[in-house]
Amino acid sequence: MKMSMPKLLFSYVLYLLIIRLSHGQGYKIEVNIKGTQEQELLLGYYFSGKTYAKDTAFYLGKGGDFLFSGEEPLDKGMYFLAQNGSLLSDLVIGEDQFFTLKTSSEAFIDSMEVEGDKDNQLFFDNMRFNVQRNYEAAPFIGVLRDSTSTEEAKTEAQNKFEAINNKVEAYVQEIIDKHPNSIIAAILGANKRPRIPDEVEIDDQEARFSYHRDHFWDSIDLGNPVLLRLSTPIYKQKVDDYLDNLIRPVPDDVKKVVDKLVDIAKKDEETYQYMVWHLTIKYQTSKIMSFDEVYVHLVDKYFLTGEMDFWANDQLKSNLKEKADQLRSSLIGMVAPNLVLQGLDKKPKSLYDLPNKYSVIYFYDPDCGHCKKETPVLKAFIDSTSFDVGVYTVSADTSMTKMNNYIEEMALQDWINTNGTRTYGVNYQQVYDAFTTPTIYLLNEKKEIIAKKIKASQLERVLTNHEKMEKRESN
Repeated sequence: MKMSMPKLLFSYVLYLLIIRLSHGQGYKIEVNIKGTQEQELLLGYYFSGKTYAKDTAFYLGKGGDFLFSGEEPLDKGMYFLAQNGSLLSDLVIGEDQFFTLKTSSEAFIDSMEVEGDKDNQLFFDNMRFNVQRNYEAAPFIGVLRDSTSTEEAKTEAQNKFEAINNKVEAYVQEIIDKHPNSIIAAILGANKRPRIPDEVEIDDQEARFSYHRDHFWDSIDLGNPVLLRLSTPIYKQKVDDYLDNLIRPVPDDVKKVVDKLVDIAKKDEETYQYMVWHLTIKYQTSKIMSFDEVYVHLVDKYFLTGEMDFWANDQLKSNLKEKADQLRSSLIGMVAPNLVLQGLDKKPKSLYDLPNKYSVIYFYDPDCGHCKKETPVLKAFIDSTSFDVGVYTVSADTSMTKMNNYIEEMALQDWINTNGTRTYGVNYQQVYDAFTTPTIYLLNEKKEIIAKKIKASQLERVLTNHEKMEKRESN
């Protein structure tokens, strides 16, 4: 027996009602696009600035209707609508996930009407507000950019532009104050920079810097996962900006700060995971030579303690631990692990036997193109410097013949030359971060590591600065 159309429609309405009433579970988003010629509509989302498809709705034949629905609620954040590979508009998903968007294909944002969702009403109002302010500001920006403008005209344009900017700032603050839990408040807050009070002297750069640093997070909640789902990777950008530009680049300082940031992010499982993983990768790959200490700290505190077990599997933890164990024995300030490797005379050569005030450990490969460029630079430095520096080379190739030929070609006979694959003790790759060649470590007279993974051309400057610092400390 066939079901009649009224009964079929009633069943569909009842189904949607059940979804809506089931403790707010699921989502139902109806989109009406007047004048559309497309048969499909894509709903996608952002995560850390990248785009992903979430759902596809098909034309219902009702003058532009498309319906997205699902039994599980969507993650809160910024999403987008696209047709035929082209972006139509962004939208937001907040608490209320049963709503309707009505618009026109000719003026998608300007004609947008929202029914049943305050978050998207605020979101589209904000977009339209910004379009109007940009339109107002355009002529004044043109005057400021015009090289033929008089100073009087530029001053007037600057004043009017600042008036518009003040209007925007006031609008942003009003949204944040009136709708603190809205998606748009989180977005606007994340993009807001601390406004330095007038009482802070404009020429007191230290005070202004301190205020900016101390109030950097005033309008940003690092425990809000919405900030992970924006069209720009604002969460990552803010964390990097703060750590790279506002915190002293000293490992102990950085370790304290990253722990504070993680504590804030920890109130949400997703931001907790993201923060720890981002920081781990950031400091594993940092070009600042002492920051591998921060990486070791993160691995020890958040992975090896089981803190990240809710998402990190055993293989990942094992890989992180292996890298951390390799780094932890050769951190800046530590006594360099001794190496006892075979020389050309097939006798053991100890790193600790170098009598010089400073020691360079030079890891290279005879077939390495970069090494063939770097070795002459190192040779020139050793031959010309006034610093007392000895060199202990470690060839990464198993061939003693290649090693001998390289020493002859580069005239390195005055250095202690060894083969890294022929050890009388520990494998050098277990205690030194020297998987790539060339790699340079610089040690002081106590065989403590004072620099690592630097270029030969930097040695003179590093040693000069090191002795200046030692002199200041002794005084």
